[in-house]
Amino acid sequence: MAYRPARGARLVKRRILGDRERVQRATHESLWAVIPKLSLEVLVVALVIYWFLTGIDASLPAIPYLSAVARSLASAGPGFSEGLAVAILLVFVIGVALVVRRMWKWSRYVLAVTNFRILHIYGILGTEFEEIPLIQVRNVDVDQRFWERLFRIGWLRINSLQVPTSGTQPPTSPGSRGRRPSDPPGMEVWLYVPNPYGIEKDIESQTEELVAARAQAPVAVRPT
Repeated sequence: MAYRPARGARLVKRRILGDRERVQRATHESLWAVIPKLSLEVLVVALVIYWFLTGIDASLPAIPYLSAVARSLASAGPGFSEGLAVAILLVFVIGVALVVRRMWKWSRYVLAVTNFRILHIYGILGTEFEEIPLIQVRNVDVDQRFWERLFRIGWLRINSLQVPTSGTQPPTSPGSRGRRPSDPPGMEVWLYVPNPYGIEKDIESQTEELVAARAQAPVAVRPT
């Protein structure tokens, strides 16, 4: 039977994988990982734009204290009103750039399980990744709060025999964001994972297959 790529396999670049390595599952973090901060940024930008607009258009409902400042600036002299209009455009462009940057960063986070290892791929421009060989996985736990169960997301905590390897291993890498002070060095934490129990099952099944394959492999006998 021909191998059929798993759903999400296209998220993992082929150059990252080994010759006989195939992707069992790959996914982004849930959008809930970015919605709170993204909503806050959009709200702040919208408030600043509205503040400037109240300085240009006096018919708009005023923001206490702030609108008075904007209106005084708009009436300070020739060109000040046009300056507020330029400021509104600039703030709008900054807001769009913040949204694009956050969504691009989210799209670059990939969580993947292959038949040999677990990958956490990230990087805004370049591509970096942390890896945990399946053979070194001790246990996998899922943490879910009540609201996370409603959306079928959760935290995946992977305990391994060693610290996940990476080309640069930055101290604030994605796998370190949810670590507790009491966690061992080999703990990797994935936040807001879609279908965490499905990924846990994939890790366990692939680990069992790898262990079984190694047990059945012929042992080389050294000549005496």
